[in-house]
Amino acid sequence: MSVKVTLASCLFGTLAACATSGQKLGSDAYHRVGDTSYEEAKYSLAIEFYQKALELQQEKLGDDDLIVAGTYRDIGNTWNKIGQYKRSIDAYQKALDIQLEKLGEDHLDVARTYSDLGFVWGTKGANDRAIEHHEKALEIQLKKLGPDHIDVATMYINLGGAWRDHGMYDRAMEQCQKALKIRWRALGQDHPSVAHAYSQLGHVWQSMGEHDEAIKTYQRALNIQMIKLGENHPSVAATYTYLGNALDRKGDYGQAIEAYQKALQIQLAMPEVDPLDRAVTYTYLGTAWRKRGAYDRAREFYQKALEIREETLGNEHPVVAQSYSQLGNTWGKKGDHDLAIEFYEKALEIQRMKLGEDHLLVGRSYSSLGDSFYRKKVYDKAVEFYEKSLQIKREALGESHPSVAVTYTDLGATWRKIGEHDRAIKLYQTALEIKLKALGDSHLSVGQSYNHLGAAWQDKGEYDEAIRSYEKALDIKRQLLSDDHPSIAVTYGNLGNVWSSKGDISNAKKYYHQALAIFETQLGEAHPYTQQARRVLLLDRH
Repeated sequence: MSVKVTLASCLFGTLAACATSGQKLGSDAYHRVGDTSYEEAKYSLAIEFYQKALELQQEKLGDDDLIVAGTYRDIGNTWNKIGQYKRSIDAYQKALDIQLEKLGEDHLDVARTYSDLGFVWGTKGANDRAIEHHEKALEIQLKKLGPDHIDVATMYINLGGAWRDHGMYDRAMEQCQKALKIRWRALGQDHPSVAHAYSQLGHVWQSMGEHDEAIKTYQRALNIQMIKLGENHPSVAATYTYLGNALDRKGDYGQAIEAYQKALQIQLAMPEVDPLDRAVTYTYLGTAWRKRGAYDRAREFYQKALEIREETLGNEHPVVAQSYSQLGNTWGKKGDHDLAIEFYEKALEIQRMKLGEDHLLVGRSYSSLGDSFYRKKVYDKAVEFYEKSLQIKREALGESHPSVAVTYTDLGATWRKIGEHDRAIKLYQTALEIKLKALGDSHLSVGQSYNHLGAAWQDKGEYDEAIRSYEKALDIKRQLLSDDHPSIAVTYGNLGNVWSSKGDISNAKKYYHQALAIFETQLGEAHPYTQQARRVLLLDRH
């Protein structure tokens, strides 16, 4: 039997021996063990030792010493890691209060704590608060360091991420481009920090639905990293996952899986890589296989991610809830909606306990439960959960956010199934108006809304309106996606359906054949979409 001995456990044993012998321990010793425990992802142990260090520091130095502030920051970092965001904010705020009193409003350490608070508020979904704190941090650094300092570039990236999370992509792009220019001038075009700035720009392009631009930008980052860092570096692995995400969003699932596998190979070969990073890559692989219809394989990867997260973070962390949600999604795709609901409820329980009733992830779990009841044809329960999700999103994001439009779409789909076609069309149109305002008229999500409207018009028997909506969806998708993207095939299938409903079998078959050709090539013979398209064509022969 092998026993894993870590530095933290050795230091813990040393401290225990000292305590037993009656030797008095200093705060520095406790703090060092806290640091080591944190580095080894033993976060509960880290909190315990940081708290002991804090008590000794307060006893010796008082409550308002800067060393005390530093320990509060470490405690805040650790609470953040284990998903205790309220406690994290409380600790950071205590650190900030001390720093403001002792250092004044324009000190760089104050800026760092503002930035820490910005990240936690962002994680909680309070994007306005996140932006406010990142802007305060940036203001201090500009004043103290000047506009061309490398640390200012990092603050621009932090602020850009907050604007991106808020759905304000133009502002996000502006901040990331400022960071890129600073790093480029200060470090040269091929520095790893420049590669990092390119990755952040890629994230914005991806959020905007510009997947080809995202892929080009990630590839640029990867080329720099491969030259400067070598092929087996954690940053290279991270960029492979970003590239995989963009390929996945574009519908190139095979290439996405290839990119994720490269990331995983690097992570498995490097024991110093955070196991939570491996869990993220397992999650991405699970999602890509799920989208290809290989649900058992997807579940295998999601399960690996869950095991790592439970071992590292415990059973009640919000990231563990994410794994439960992903497993629920996979069971739902397999048609076992009761088991899906069971996993979603586990996720929701953790999220409500750790994040609060009004967190966006709670809203997302309500949406997932709505999806499951929708598929079970229990439409009243679906409406109930979608309404809960909508209320949270509207309060957190405002009425005009694209995520709010998603829930309007879900409600429209449910009322459509109930047979309330006019109500469904009104909800779909509300979603479309939000998306057009927030995203512009050539965004993929706008194309999806036209698809939904087409389906509602078709149900109502308004076939010409349906065709117009589907053709608008197709025009947008052709602009943004490759000709053989599965999403384009879905719209071909929809057009086939409406032409069939109009009695024009010749036009219907044309679209069905186009859909089938794409599904066979991109998703394979065994995928449900491929089989459905083939069945429809067989039926139309009679």
